Amino acid sequence: MLKKCLKGLDGYTIIELMVVLGVISILIALAGVYVLQAKKQAYKITSKYDLTHFAKVEEEYYVQNYRFAGSSGQSVRNDGIESDFVLKGFSPTIGVCVTIISGDPEDPFNSSNPFIAQSKHNGVNSLFEFNFTTREMVEK
Repeated sequence: MLKKCLKGLDGYTIIELMVVLGVISILIALAGVYVLQAKKQAYKITSKYDLTHFAKVEEEYYVQNYRFAGSSGQSVRNDGIESDFVLKGFSPTIGVCVTIISGDPEDPFNSSNPFIAQSKHNGVNSLFEFNFTTREMVEK
């Protein structure tokens, strides 16, 4: 009885199944590459956003205190290492570190010694710098 039911049914060969599995594997690998690239791009966008937000909060701090918070070499972080100073109203995204790399907090808009901050997410190698004098952000 079972032979009658199976008679006339054609199955797939091992080669056909291996080809289908190979194609599926290639598609999964390509999707993984695109997901990884999208993740890195998201880290870069987050780092840029945090630096822009940091600059805005620093300028608000300046209006109230006639100086910037923090000084050259100090960082506000959320990457597992303790921050050097706290800037009320600013908290970096997880994985981001914002570091002041130059400038005088008492005279942050001095063009000969501009106040510059860097932002980096620990998920990518990209580094962004914001110059408070020129108000320009560049990727390093």
